[in-house]
Amino acid sequence: DLLRASVFAWVTAERPLVAATPTFETPVRTAGALRMPVRMVPLTPALTIDLDRMAEQGHGAGLVYVCNPDNPTGTFHPKTAIVSFIERIAAASPETVVMIDEAYFDCADDPTYGSVASLAAERRNLVVLRTFSKIHGLAGMRIGYAIGHPDTLERLRLCAGSGTLACASVAAAIASLDD
Repeated sequence: DLLRASVFAWVTAERPLVAATPTFETPVRTAGALRMPVRMVPLTPALTIDLDRMAEQGHGAGLVYVCNPDNPTGTFHPKTAIVSFIERIAAASPETVVMIDEAYFDCADDPTYGSVASLAAERRNLVVLRTFSKIHGLAGMRIGYAIGHPDTLERLRLCAGSGTLACASVAAAIASLDD
């Protein structure tokens, strides 16, 4: 729901979605269903997200979506590259929101990889998504969360669904956190 809500929150006819191709498809499919513009950026020959082209295409965008590590390629960018990318977008297009999907955060074991979640609470132009479906094994429960500045999260909340989660999903998420 958070991936769909992000499109509702920040993508308009004048402010497109920017995403890599291929990548996890929910934001792109949502924008397409809403007939909103999408700027697709091909992967590099090494099958990584082309952060330079993404930053160029991000100028004037409503939302720039980066899955890091990427799905389906499994490639990733080091934390330093992602932080630099976020700063480039903020400098060139301060109203553009960067969404870093860290669904595979727990699967990355390279020492250069790192989360940008700690930055999200301070920056209005950054949202980090996480899920319980990978390392916690709760894929069928469809439960995840967003990390961001309170104002940014409020806008996302207003565009999300009813906010109703199955009791079993919530109980499983709490149990996985307690574990």
